[in-house]
Amino acid sequence: MKLIGILLIALLFPIVAQATTAAHLHEDCAAFDQRPESDSDVSDLARMKACVAYIYGVLDVPLMYEVLGADYCVPTGTSRGDAFNVVREYIRRPEVAKMTWHGSGPQAVVNAMREKWPCKETRR
Repeated sequence: MKLIGILLIALLFPIVAQATTAAHLHEDCAAFDQRPESDSDVSDLARMKACVAYIYGVLDVPLMYEVLGADYCVPTGTSRGDAFNVVREYIRRPEVAKMTWHGSGPQAVVNAMREKWPCKETRR
């Protein structure tokens, strides 16, 4: 009976998940670089929150599958903030704003990590 109730709730309130594009991620994270204005504070905070949550989510994926990185090797002792800043710096590039295809958001995060911390030897 509990299972039926859960299924009914799931059908009534579908959750839509969609990978963002690198261009959209670029826009959200740009909120960190803008001067706060009284009427845009709430939307900027929402964009900042979306930026942080998205990047941290992509960085967590390899951990879910017990993989030590996704073709990148983060040095021991590197904080989440350090990794976040690496990605933010990468997505500030003008070419990232042009990455509008589906799935380019996580690709931009992984590309930033690969560029900053490539593995010394190829993983198999």
